[in-house]
Amino acid sequence: MKRTVLIVGLGLIGGSIALAIRKEHNVHIRGFDISEEQMRMALSLKVIDEATPSIEEGVKAADLIIFATPVIKTEQLIQDLASYELKLDAIVTDVGSTKLRIVKQAECLKEKGVTFIGGHPMAGSHKTGVEAAREHLFENAFYILTPAKGTDLRAIINYKIG
Repeated sequence: MKRTVLIVGLGLIGGSIALAIRKEHNVHIRGFDISEEQMRMALSLKVIDEATPSIEEGVKAADLIIFATPVIKTEQLIQDLASYELKLDAIVTDVGSTKLRIVKQAECLKEKGVTFIGGHPMAGSHKTGVEAAREHLFENAFYILTPAKGTDLRAIINYKIG
């Protein structure tokens, strides 16, 4: 069965992650962005397979949830996840540059059977938006994963995306 990835935030980083995943894995990529225009553009550029009408709807079937949003927004969205129906054994990650408050917010996901692991890609561009996304943006770049104390690393190591 094909895995489902949800990417929240379809700008340069979120779009590039989607393209990189698509290049290496046979998955269904759903996307959400507060900008309807960015979602339409992501669909037309085949960055995502489907635009989801809401984050709450998008997370229900997601095996992997990636927040490519500003840190403050990510904190809020992770808190919102606590009240959403999530797939058991889903993995949630982010691309924020700071982790302390995000990791603290993500503690609520453990009791839902979901693993959170922070991420910080060390790549970027002077360009913005999904139209600037490139599947090779992360090649030869560090992508730092930041597991919190008590994170079940087996859930991450044994995870197969597709």
